[in-house]
Amino acid sequence: KYYSLSDVQVLPSHMEAFGMVNIEAQSCGIPSIAYDVGGVSSSIEHNETGYLIRHGDKKSFAEKINLLLKNSKIRNKLGKKGREKAIKEFDWSIIAEKTERVLKEAVGE
Repeated sequence: KYYSLSDVQVLPSHMEAFGMVNIEAQSCGIPSIAYDVGGVSSSIEHNETGYLIRHGDKKSFAEKINLLLKNSKIRNKLGKKGREKAIKEFDWSIIAEKTERVLKEAVGE
């Protein structure tokens, strides 16, 4: 509900193992902006589904937020690409298949 009411999703974390919040936002067509830390780059493709900002670069972070808030064309383009990525790569049925495959490999099947 809240993602659908948003224009942009920001994740100014200093450390993230993955960044599930980015996938959740992207599944709603909302572009993400985050520091490029931990596994965040697995969930955001820079300039495609959102923006990855060098850790600690507050000025660039703020500039990208302002860019997306002021430019609906870019915001919608990134949001659309993000939704496509979320559906293609992170749908729960796809995650379940990948997990099953890894577990089978781990036990030698």
